[in-house]
Amino acid sequence: MKKTLLPICSILLLTVFVSQASETVDFSPKPEEQQLPRAMHSEMKERPSITVGPSDADLIGTDHRVLQSAVDYIAGLGGGIVKIQAGEYMMRDSLHLRANVTVTGEKGKTILRKTASVSSPLAIDGDYGEEQITLENPDGFQVGDGVAIMDDQSGGFHTTVARITGRNGNTFSISNPLMSDYMIHRKAHAATVFPVVSGYHIEGAQVENLTIDGDKENNIPLNGCRGAGIFPLPWIWNDYQRLRGSKLQRGWNQFSTIQRCASHRMRFERQRVSRIAPRQRLAASHHS
Repeated sequence: MKKTLLPICSILLLTVFVSQASETVDFSPKPEEQQLPRAMHSEMKERPSITVGPSDADLIGTDHRVLQSAVDYIAGLGGGIVKIQAGEYMMRDSLHLRANVTVTGEKGKTILRKTASVSSPLAIDGDYGEEQITLENPDGFQVGDGVAIMDDQSGGFHTTVARITGRNGNTFSISNPLMSDYMIHRKAHAATVFPVVSGYHIEGAQVENLTIDGDKENNIPLNGCRGAGIFPLPWIWNDYQRLRGSKLQRGWNQFSTIQRCASHRMRFERQRVSRIAPRQRLAASHHS
């Protein structure tokens, strides 16, 4: 009986080894698989993704803070997609875009609405390079708000746009140094105005299917060098956008792309378009 079992066991073991060898998977990179330009890995099919909305989402909320939290989370993972559900989101500060993060909404249903602005004269002169301002009337200014500081002679890029980072009575610290001297005798003042969406010196960011409502009836003007409904500097703006009550500024760079843009109750400004590379397309339509 033992002599009969030995050949049978040998045959079974040989069959197992042959089966395992035939099922070996080749995990080596495919010929078409390439390393990403700025990462030590190839492109992944599954990327980080998060949803934001009034309910039934990964992050629940309806203001700029929850949107920014989602964008920063995805950015910390190297990029991916932030999906904003239908709804109205109140913006007391810009949605600050990050590199390689796509922000997408539901076309015609995802609305980013600027809150009404408040303003106040400066109580003391603001000096170039300072990171604080003192206001005569601080009512309505809150830590975390976007803010612009200007006077009668601080047009263009000499206007400062920043975020309020702290408060001590009538004095507020801000996230960026003042870009100019703001003098009381030149009617220096601060106001909670800012781009609803902004991106500075980043690559690979995209915005899709959002309605931007600048609520121009309840906000004081902000010059086009520092403010707009959308304020992009090198990033890709893609797909269909609907903008209401605000101004779109095209950044001074060779890498922004604007496609299928419809505008409503707004001014469209293109600055120094001659610097845009010929290979880039600007296809924007205007509808009154």
